[in-house]
Amino acid sequence: MVKDQIEDGTPLRDRFAGKALPVCIQQLGEIDEADFEQLGKIYGISGKVGIAELAARMAYAHADAMMAVRRGGAP
Repeated sequence: MVKDQIEDGTPLRDRFAGKALPVCIQQLGEIDEADFEQLGKIYGISGKVGIAELAARMAYAHADAMMAVRRGGAP
């Protein structure tokens, strides 16, 4: 059985997302804000898309992929 928490009780998914978040913010800073709406649709956001929500959704998508791979599956 794969452990899904770290020693301090933080869910591993949250830890992975937290580690991915700075990279997601950096990547969003390098693209035109006009592209945020299209990216928002990919990540399930409707309406006005802000960098914070988009970066968080991207980070959790990365975390979910890491969790799946960790469990021996595909993302």
